[in-house]
Amino acid sequence: MKRYLDDIECASILLELDYVDHDYLDDFANYYVKCFTPYRRYCRRAHFWSINICDVDIEKAILENDVSLLTEIARSYLGFMVIKPLPDAVVGRTVLKPYESDDQHRYYTAIKEHTVNLFGFELSIEGLAFQEQDTVLAACATTALWSALQKTSSMFQTYLPTPSDITKKATKYIQTTRPVPSHGLNVEQICYAISEVGLTPEVQQINENTPINSLIYSYVIAGLPVILGYKFISCGTTLYHAVTICGYRLEDTQQLSTEVSDHNLHLRSIGQRISEFYVHDDTLGPYSRLKTTIYEAANDQPVVLLRETELESFKCQPIILVVPIYHKVRLSFTHVKGAIREFDNYLRALGIHQEGLADQSIFEWDIQLMDITNLRKKILDKHNMDRNCIRELLFQNLPRFSWISIARLNGEEVFCIICDATDMERAFSLGRLICFMPGIRENIKNIIIEGDPDLEMAAQSNLPSPFVYFLKREFLE
Repeated sequence: MKRYLDDIECASILLELDYVDHDYLDDFANYYVKCFTPYRRYCRRAHFWSINICDVDIEKAILENDVSLLTEIARSYLGFMVIKPLPDAVVGRTVLKPYESDDQHRYYTAIKEHTVNLFGFELSIEGLAFQEQDTVLAACATTALWSALQKTSSMFQTYLPTPSDITKKATKYIQTTRPVPSHGLNVEQICYAISEVGLTPEVQQINENTPINSLIYSYVIAGLPVILGYKFISCGTTLYHAVTICGYRLEDTQQLSTEVSDHNLHLRSIGQRISEFYVHDDTLGPYSRLKTTIYEAANDQPVVLLRETELESFKCQPIILVVPIYHKVRLSFTHVKGAIREFDNYLRALGIHQEGLADQSIFEWDIQLMDITNLRKKILDKHNMDRNCIRELLFQNLPRFSWISIARLNGEEVFCIICDATDMERAFSLGRLICFMPGIRENIKNIIIEGDPDLEMAAQSNLPSPFVYFLKREFLE
């Protein structure tokens, strides 16, 4: 934590005494008050600033309503940390400012604004809440889930449980060990705890053909924190750990030649440009880095993550991914990605591929979950689009959530395909193709008319049948 505070250039700390923290108070009532050792019920809360300031300055600014100084105090606020009155694992609910993105390559999308009241003066900080596991009422999976639910509770207006509450809900019906002290949750218990707060767990078992970077990105860019479980070897022992992913770093060039072992399942994707993810790791701290390693053909798992500590680094193999998601989002990334891959194969069969490389797509695909508000904002930002198309998209009825598959050519967004995320997999409802650049629709239409005018090739391919109807509607009618 000290290293992170140094990195964000913390210059001043104000300690707030006898602070009542909701999460710790619930833990205290459920466990610590029943111990023979007389644990305190009050916490302390530390506030951090990037300017040199003391309690006298803050008191004077508040009492005299010094607007200039209060503005500076608010502008330089870096966040807060609750300090629990325990002999160990003292870091309670903590919200800190993320690292700056000097080169515009870092993205923290699964964070939210937190309002802090300090002696009647309102401060705000954007971040994702973090805290340390105490292995009594919360282990790593519990704290990872707790951090994720901090964001989803505001996104979907669902119940926000405390760590103690998560452990109780998760172990209500499934107990592999005693719930308290807690030594961790299994996947079934995590899913049950998510269901108990009114959300649905999207679970993805990760294997050598899972495009892990693109999969994580598709949810995190929508503002959804992702719980990632992985294993690594330390001192000859295989250990398992869970973290909460809240951001990523996107480079200008590809970092990975592929994300999957089977070349037939490869789709050129934006995930190949992701070099690291930013995670809340309860043993390392907030916004810790998980770097993606370069693909090695000999590995069973093409993408391996690198977990770095001050003393050493570990290669981590992702094994499972869990996303707390709104129950009406029924279509998964995997289903959409498979359909887009077949569509890309179809375009390459028609000759739309890199020059001299028939197996290489000219497009980089960016598949992401998007709500209707952000979809319409994106449409409004596209000034080259046909005005009638913009009008139709803005004023027609659309599902609350859609999967947007964006095709990029030389870094420019060319077109996208909208899929209804609230439909069933068997129905796989396709909305429409949106062209962001003039002439694209006509170019693709001419290629299809020349190479597959009756869509016989499309019908005989592995394209889902709705995609064949989609091609006919968008290009041949």
